[in-house]
Amino acid sequence: MNYFYLLHDIEIDPEMIEELRKDRATLIREELDLLKIVSEENIEHYKSLTVDAKKSSSQYKKEVENCNIGVRTCEEARERAQEELVEECKLTALWQKRAEMLAKP
Repeated sequence: MNYFYLLHDIEIDPEMIEELRKDRATLIREELDLLKIVSEENIEHYKSLTVDAKKSSSQYKKEVENCNIGVRTCEEARERAQEELVEECKLTALWQKRAEMLAKP
């Protein structure tokens, strides 16, 4: 189809005329090429996001490991303190008994 006659009174844009002359297959091919470019850009963008997510995940795993080490250290210290408290209570009871025995005439 030739649209040139419809546009003869209008200022002619050569690029517009070229676009109007393209057949349907050419237009579809150009659209597919553009979609391919957009898809490739999206893939690159999502790959970048995936890499960033993996880096963040790795960092969080390291922080969790450090936190777990800290929790274990605190738990071990609490257990030692509890054992020492039990021993201290035994000694206190022993000294209290001795004091009571010495206080009796």
